[in-house]
Amino acid sequence: MNLDAIQKRWLAPAEIHREADELRQKHCPAGEIPIDSLLMAEDMGIYLDEVADLYRLVGSPGCISMSGQEILIDLDVFRKPNMENRLRFTVAHELGHVVLHRDLFTYLRKEAAGSVQRWNDLMIEYQRHSLSSTYEWQANEFAGRLLVPPQSLALALQPAFDELRRRKIHPSVFTVEQIAAFVAPQICERFKVAEKTMRIRIEKESIVKTMLEEWSF
Repeated sequence: MNLDAIQKRWLAPAEIHREADELRQKHCPAGEIPIDSLLMAEDMGIYLDEVADLYRLVGSPGCISMSGQEILIDLDVFRKPNMENRLRFTVAHELGHVVLHRDLFTYLRKEAAGSVQRWNDLMIEYQRHSLSSTYEWQANEFAGRLLVPPQSLALALQPAFDELRRRKIHPSVFTVEQIAAFVAPQICERFKVAEKTMRIRIEKESIVKTMLEEWSF
């Protein structure tokens, strides 16, 4: 297989965000938090299947099936209650691949030629290829935006800013990273995402910057 033959598709964050927002609005129009990526996948006609030792087989806790009609999830991620947030993010990540990387998976299916073992080998080869760093980042960015809608994030951040206003503390004395590190543990469970995912969303979205620009005591 020659993955170098695939033209790497660079996507700006704004384009990734637009795709994630459109998918959420189409399959989860109410936008109620937490966003259920599992129900969203089902609504798209994509079903989940648990696979023992998937991580060992393909180097990832989740992947698209050869048919493209299933998201395969490592058994441990699928069944363990303490992995619920990881499951939601993994499914959202794979939906990112479905939406953003159709060209890649069309090529891989052609290369697999109907062989499941060949498909698994191709997944491992992809993970080791330089293409994966770009595409995995894009899928992660898609998943984060899908699960943490900016409007809902702004509402979740407001109480922290209200508390600063009550104490007469201007938030500009803190960096965005410090604000994210302080607030993320308090609100991540509301969205059913990991604390790290929430920190990244707070840091990457322009919400804090907008709040600072509109700040007044």
